[in-house]
Amino acid sequence: MIPFRTAGLACLLFMLFLSPAIAAEPDFLAPPPVDYQRVVQIKVTDPFGRPLKGVQADIKVLTGRLAISPVPTSDKKGLIIFAVQPVVEDINQGKAIHDRFLIYHTKLTYRLSLKGRIPVSGEIKDHQEFATFINPLYHGLDRTPDTSPLILDRILADYRDYLVEPKDDPAIKAFVEDLVAEGRKLRFTPRPRSITMDRQGRLFAHLDFGPLFDPAKYGLTEAGRELVKGPARSVVEAAERHIGPAKEYEIRMTVQFQSPQHPFALPVEQTYVFRLSPDAARTLTGGGIPKKGLAAAVENTPIDLLAKAPQMQQ
Repeated sequence: MIPFRTAGLACLLFMLFLSPAIAAEPDFLAPPPVDYQRVVQIKVTDPFGRPLKGVQADIKVLTGRLAISPVPTSDKKGLIIFAVQPVVEDINQGKAIHDRFLIYHTKLTYRLSLKGRIPVSGEIKDHQEFATFINPLYHGLDRTPDTSPLILDRILADYRDYLVEPKDDPAIKAFVEDLVAEGRKLRFTPRPRSITMDRQGRLFAHLDFGPLFDPAKYGLTEAGRELVKGPARSVVEAAERHIGPAKEYEIRMTVQFQSPQHPFALPVEQTYVFRLSPDAARTLTGGGIPKKGLAAAVENTPIDLLAKAPQMQQ
């Protein structure tokens, strides 16, 4: 039989271990940071990586409060720096718990603009945590909000940056700006100096597609189908809206394959080339994959987008 004194000591130690809220008084807790602000740094460049000075930032804070007003324009390094005071949520408020857990919520939208360049809009959501425990055994789990800046890189392009031969053309301007807008939805971007229409009326463009294809789900053929139904169709539709149907379309797209099972492996890059006749382009904009007039290749190897058995990426 366990002696009463030994049993009482064991019970006390057990309670101290499992119930940190009664292990000490809240006066021993580390205080949360005073007037914590989330600093945001946006670096704005052109498509060639050159910093842009004088970019205007229209900031709308949805959760929190802008710490400075007005938001500065970009400096000669292309930097826009401002701070937001987050909304602080005490998740233990009203509870009989002495440990402190605070969540700092920040949410805002921004619009970056500069005369002669295509504006960029976006949203920022950020959550930081502060936690401190009474029980010294748990002090290794204490957390404080991140004080380093939240860094974003954004590109403001002049539509002529994407043209092989830069020139002033309202129709081409409308086409490129429409294509850039569609790219933000479908996560592709035109390459600088890649868009042109030759004297024969053939339209050329090269796009970089952002999302990674999982080779376990997408073979070369299946990925090609997604590309032609998405980004390639966007090129054709934007052209028809602003510059009229082309005599032929040659659309290149650079994509990457990477397995989620191997996140640290380097992605495998592949470049697709799609060539469409006017009839094939009409079929594509109608929602189908053309049976005729569409030629597709990956790294100079032809593929059949209508093949039933997909060619799996190794």
